[in-house]
Amino acid sequence: MFYEYKAIYNIVHTGKYLKAVTDLTERRNEEFNLCYSIFINGVSKGSTYRLNKEVAEACKPDVLSLNRKLLNIQKEILNGERKRYPKYLRDYERQRIKMFDGHRLRLISYFRMSCMVLQYINTEDECKRDFYINVCLSHFSEHQLGLLLLMMNQDEFESKVFIDNKVKDFFNSNLFRNRYLPAETMRYNDEKFIG
Repeated sequence: MFYEYKAIYNIVHTGKYLKAVTDLTERRNEEFNLCYSIFINGVSKGSTYRLNKEVAEACKPDVLSLNRKLLNIQKEILNGERKRYPKYLRDYERQRIKMFDGHRLRLISYFRMSCMVLQYINTEDECKRDFYINVCLSHFSEHQLGLLLLMMNQDEFESKVFIDNKVKDFFNSNLFRNRYLPAETMRYNDEKFIG
């Protein structure tokens, strides 16, 4: 799943689908939001309505083109017609896996439960807090931590009640980055995420 998000981001970023947004910071945030929406909800013929609501008016034609492109890649993979998979998905070449189908059912409950556990740990006695956070996060792979960081910052509109500000601050702290997720290629918001 982590590499599927990375592939979506790479396609969006290098494809300049939001080129109509001229402010670079705003465009980057729009890319994150668009990629996360596609990653969680997937693409489909019906998703054009949702995607149309989520982007600026000037970007709509390009975003609808992106939806068609991803649907075409998905179809080619499922039919065994795709010769070369998108960057970051090449390990899955010749496997008929339904890419870009959305991960809402698999990830949202996982994300909410993880946030609840971390919220509880983060409010405990400060002397024990670091130990419990270490114990909890040691059960996650770097890929899972990368997805949690992504979801922590992109999913507020749905799961805000499950995210304590202290937990969000922790995930965005230098301590988290340096200790738990030191590889820049695992952090969605790092310049070296795609290369």
